[in-house]
Amino acid sequence: MKRPSAFVIGLFLVGASSAFSQSQVSILSQQASATFGVTSAPIPAVVGAPYSGEQTEEHVQTLADGTHITRSMGTIKTWRDSEGRIRTERPMRVAPRASGGTDSPVIVEISDPVAGVRYTLDIENKVAHRVVAPAAGTEITRPAAGAQTRPAVRPNGGWLTTQPPPAGGILTGGIGLPVPNQDISMRPEFTSEDLRTQVIEGVVAEGHRQTTTFPVGSQGNDRPIATTSETWMSPELKIVILRKTSDPRSGEDTLKTTNLSRAEPDLALFQPPPDYTIVDETSPFTIHFSR
Repeated sequence: MKRPSAFVIGLFLVGASSAFSQSQVSILSQQASATFGVTSAPIPAVVGAPYSGEQTEEHVQTLADGTHITRSMGTIKTWRDSEGRIRTERPMRVAPRASGGTDSPVIVEISDPVAGVRYTLDIENKVAHRVVAPAAGTEITRPAAGAQTRPAVRPNGGWLTTQPPPAGGILTGGIGLPVPNQDISMRPEFTSEDLRTQVIEGVVAEGHRQTTTFPVGSQGNDRPIATTSETWMSPELKIVILRKTSDPRSGEDTLKTTNLSRAEPDLALFQPPPDYTIVDETSPFTIHFSR
């Protein structure tokens, strides 16, 4: 059953983990570099639900003449153990190599709430950049039987949050933008719908659909504009299994978690290799990659 909703779902994609600040990428000649911020924010943990998998994201835009433009955002590999440690391997989104190659440098990040540290691994130079951070005071654990909860952790460690739209604001691309003195009749309408559970990638997922409708004239439009966001999450693993968003102004985005395994990952994945040099960081640092 559809019901009015006073909130919107915002998905914050902050690199491989909410524990890490988003990196800034620059390219000079045959070299690429990424600068990482440093934060001492507590490391959240999902315990008792180990898994590994891959996350892919694709954007499809349809032009007025029917031409489809498809862009792949690469593949993020993720491992999580029973204690809540997370390892992610993600490609940096940089331009193709001058030699014609398309391989991107890989960033490896590890969040260890047990030891209270985060690592960013420099694979080329065998350096582990370590940031000390306390473990979160409250852990996200499996809900009790029959509990009505909505998971809040994405497979790559980012957060899925619920927040109300701003007063007098509109929504564009999932971000509320305030509009001073906006006529109440011009405000968007939000509806929310819980979908039936289904099995995706071998796990049970709960679905939720959010629809935002912009009335005629609110954006210079001569007919209503409807955007939808459909999210399927695993209540057991507390990760997004599938997300689809559709906006007639920009196109469609699809995020999938595939190749899921429930096996306990090797503990070595969550530690710097023994031949790496560990460098403690207290301020932003930069990693350079050969191109």
